[in-house]
Amino acid sequence: MDIKGFEAFLDSIPFLDPSAGPIIIDEIGKMECLSEKFRNLLKKVLDSGKLVIATIALKGGGLIGEIKEREDIKIFEITPHNREALLVQILKEIRG
Repeated sequence: MDIKGFEAFLDSIPFLDPSAGPIIIDEIGKMECLSEKFRNLLKKVLDSGKLVIATIALKGGGLIGEIKEREDIKIFEITPHNREALLVQILKEIRG
């Protein structure tokens, strides 16, 4: 993984800008967690109160485990059987 390139990409996105809308992250996984800048930014984003929709590795400790244990996180497991209906469920959660 090109950590420097990934971090330069992160610098180009105004995640914490008050005018920025929902944040979508594909994916919070083992490779992404190798970047200290990503880990710190992700924590700031999650603490900001902004709406964050992300995919996250099914297994993993460290940051992945910490995120899954947060009380302000709602986790949906996507399977081949529920992936179509899950969109409606997630949108209800966001609007609710």
